Amino acid sequence: MINLDANILVRYIARDDFQQTAAATDLIETRLSERDPGYVSMIALVEFCWVLERAYSAEAKLIEAAVSELLESPVIELERSDLVVGALALSHRDFSDRLLHLAGLSAGATKTLTFDRRFARLDGVDLLT
Repeated sequence: MINLDANILVRYIARDDFQQTAAATDLIETRLSERDPGYVSMIALVEFCWVLERAYSAEAKLIEAAVSELLESPVIELERSDLVVGALALSHRDFSDRLLHLAGLSAGATKTLTFDRRFARLDGVDLLT
């Protein structure tokens, strides 16, 4: 297994740097396999989503599609794919918020607290006041 940094995933999806895109594409489409997959930690996945949103102004649907593509890839293994699937199923604008909330619940938290009013619209998330 090969641990993948978020920037490799970004180049593979964004395709905005010829040399890095070629290297990322070769890695993912040629060198990785089901026997020797690429590993994407939750940290790298959240960073990947953040970069797509902030640096590329990607909308939530595009980010979800990119995450789904990674999830469905036979040569990519996502840390806690069960949480990723669950986060995709929730109705909330920010995928990273959904994943953070589910990670907390899976660790035994009873709710998530935030200062983010949008995030607090998600069931089980409350504003800290």
